[in-house]
Amino acid sequence: MPQEKKTFVFTFRSEKEGIFYEEWQLHTIPELPIKLPAIQLNGVALKYDCDELKYRAFKNCRRKLISDRIEDHAKHTLAKEIIDDLVEAVRTPTPPPPNIRDPVVFCYLFENNNRKLRLHFSQSIIDKYLDILKRVGAELKEEIPDPAVDCSIACLSGYIQKVKDQRARIHFSNELKYLLESAANKAFDRSYAYPQLKNITESIVQLIPEISDRLCEEQGIPAFTFEEPADRTPEELAKLDEDRKAAAADFYKKAKKKPKSEDEVKETWEEVKVGITKEAQEEWAKRLDGLERELEKKQVENSLLNYERMDYSKYETLSRKKSILDETVQENIVLLRLDLEAELSPIEYDEIEVTAEPGSSVKGMS
Repeated sequence: MPQEKKTFVFTFRSEKEGIFYEEWQLHTIPELPIKLPAIQLNGVALKYDCDELKYRAFKNCRRKLISDRIEDHAKHTLAKEIIDDLVEAVRTPTPPPPNIRDPVVFCYLFENNNRKLRLHFSQSIIDKYLDILKRVGAELKEEIPDPAVDCSIACLSGYIQKVKDQRARIHFSNELKYLLESAANKAFDRSYAYPQLKNITESIVQLIPEISDRLCEEQGIPAFTFEEPADRTPEELAKLDEDRKAAAADFYKKAKKKPKSEDEVKETWEEVKVGITKEAQEEWAKRLDGLERELEKKQVENSLLNYERMDYSKYETLSRKKSILDETVQENIVLLRLDLEAELSPIEYDEIEVTAEPGSSVKGMS
């Protein structure tokens, strides 16, 4: 177009260093009345620096590495989204209702749902509970499904209250009362201390033969042997007596001691029995001391388990000291006490006027 200007940018790249010249001629359509002169271009190509080439190669490599990481992250994100969508689409099947006929399940539900009543489970309790539930269902002429029962006393009591026959309802209520009294007492074999005491007793019983052998050896008499059952024949008893005497003779021979008479052996054995009793009692007391510490710890754990958290409503129900906001002082004589950090002086009582509310006053003493 007339008076229009156009800018051209010329670049060149050379495979080797040097000075280069070129001539360019501009041709237009239609041709200009005045032909434009040729344009002389020259350029200088220098040799690349090796460090520059390495830097550019490093940049290209880093750029490719970042690009690959971005691509991998995009792939992982896409795969994660697909897997999450699949997982969210899967629905876990509804678990079956608890089988209250199973003693383990009944024990868990019974003690947890009756925690405030502090009831304990036993096999007789489950039998009595299910028996009452069955007979109540028969009285109501309907079968009570197991999923509707949470093994709580409140649940069973609710079904009993639905019984229309007054005599039957009273009878079931009395049975429920007896069930509560029975469940309030924890069976001794379910006590935490029972298995511990049992293990301690068994371990001490196993220690008695070892203590007996050691004390007999210290006193210089043969080790004690238990009496044989009375159903043995005279020949068998005579054979055992001979074996015992032979063992005693062999003991004295190895110990290089003079054999003791039967009276001396009996007297020494009485001393050995006293020693066995004393050591067993000391071991028993030592282990019971450790058991008492475990029982105290278990008691604290049970207390924490049954602890109810304090909230605002429970706090308000607790008895607390009254404040001035809980009392109405209007038209009342109020005794005010004012404590000042000052030197003591004789106490003087004067009648003063104290304003309690707008339009009313109370008398006070200071």
